[in-house]
Amino acid sequence: MLGNGKTYESMLNDLGNSKETWLELLEYNKVHSIWKQKLDFLLQNEADLREWNAFWSGNIDTIPADISDFRQKKMKHVQSKISCSEFELLYCNSKKLALEALFIEAVPAWMVELLEASGITGEWIYHARMNDTVEHVWNLISGEKTRKTA
Repeated sequence: MLGNGKTYESMLNDLGNSKETWLELLEYNKVHSIWKQKLDFLLQNEADLREWNAFWSGNIDTIPADISDFRQKKMKHVQSKISCSEFELLYCNSKKLALEALFIEAVPAWMVELLEASGITGEWIYHARMNDTVEHVWNLISGEKTRKTA
């Protein structure tokens, strides 16, 4: 029995019904918290939960790779749906939401502030992501040398 009155088997049986159960499973199996945070972000709604349940390999040992692959799949979907002008419009209205939509990862407010201060344009960000030059939002900040030569 787990501390919350569930058995491990009941937790496994409930994965299709609840994001919280997924997060409990990761915690129980001592999967690093970064993967828990990534999965928490990726599962925004019921449709995401269903998609993830169909995507997951079923092997707890490969869950970090599965989460990473799931994010990549969602990024490819976004790339096929959003144009540069649509991203720039969203970026003008809410940099945080635009970055989260394009990179499929949580973006803290401090990172948005650093990007604003750096002068990087929405158009540059869009093309860097679409050309696979930049995979994560934090690469935008750490890649200043690359930005200036690009």
